[in-house]
Amino acid sequence: MVFLTIFAVDKEACEQLFETMQEPRTSTYTIARIPLTIEMDRHDSLWEAMDNYRPFLYDGREAPADVAFKLSVVDRLNDTPCRLLSSRRNPENGADNMDIYLGEDGLYRFDLFQAGTCKAVVHTHPPFHTAEAVFEGCLEERHQALNCAVMLCYMLAATGRNALLIHASVVVNNGRGYVFLGKSGTGKSTHSHLWLQHVEGSTLLNDDNPVVGITDSEIRIYGSPWSGKTACYRNIGVPIAAFVRLKQAGSNLLHRLTPAESYASLLASSGTAFGIGNLNGQKARLLSQLAEACPCMLMECRPDQEAAQLCSQQLECRP
Repeated sequence: MVFLTIFAVDKEACEQLFETMQEPRTSTYTIARIPLTIEMDRHDSLWEAMDNYRPFLYDGREAPADVAFKLSVVDRLNDTPCRLLSSRRNPENGADNMDIYLGEDGLYRFDLFQAGTCKAVVHTHPPFHTAEAVFEGCLEERHQALNCAVMLCYMLAATGRNALLIHASVVVNNGRGYVFLGKSGTGKSTHSHLWLQHVEGSTLLNDDNPVVGITDSEIRIYGSPWSGKTACYRNIGVPIAAFVRLKQAGSNLLHRLTPAESYASLLASSGTAFGIGNLNGQKARLLSQLAEACPCMLMECRPDQEAAQLCSQQLECRP
């Protein structure tokens, strides 16, 4: 009789364990103080490929109440009739190569492309607090698809929380962030690494997609899980010393931009608002705040030691 009782208890425990193992796994991350949740099959090999997200893993026992969005990775999506709104191909931003569709029920569908092939489809509704996605391809392609899908959801949700994902390389010196802007191939990463080599006390914060966060009291630049080809995933934020747009030239010269030029420079390097709802207006408001509050410079430069030292010295960052 004792044996049968123990067996019954063990059987119940095993059934509970089996049910738990069938449930999807959910992890919460905090990027620039904005919490988000990713949910997918707990056995999915993608979990093991997400090294870039681990520094941002939320360390609380319970998920925060103010999660910006939840992205659920699923096997299939509902087939909802949609009409094409726009088709975007942006070599500056891997997360901005997409076709955007609108369904009759208000659904937004985003088809995300890699090398001309659709590797992810994301479904979401305003106000973009939840989304579902399916990914295609090998593990590397699915990991890139996940990055693009999370970046997309982040851009949709973060604008309303006074944060912007931008295309930039950032170094930190004396506790302040120096944000280098420019088109792909301009030399943002090169200039950052020149600072690391020749401007004492410099460290890299992010090399591709940092986040600008704005509050009533300060404007900070944060690291993110998206740092291009450089594995630099730092979950910290620092006050912004200056935005510096780089332009290749035969000599080194730094000068300050006008407010209008500052706005245009920031706009060119900010994440897209997709023309959806009031996101464009929210983004324009944030960019105006940045242009007014932060020094915005133009650095005509060569890729050399003198350029980094001139920039740091004129921005009052003494080595």
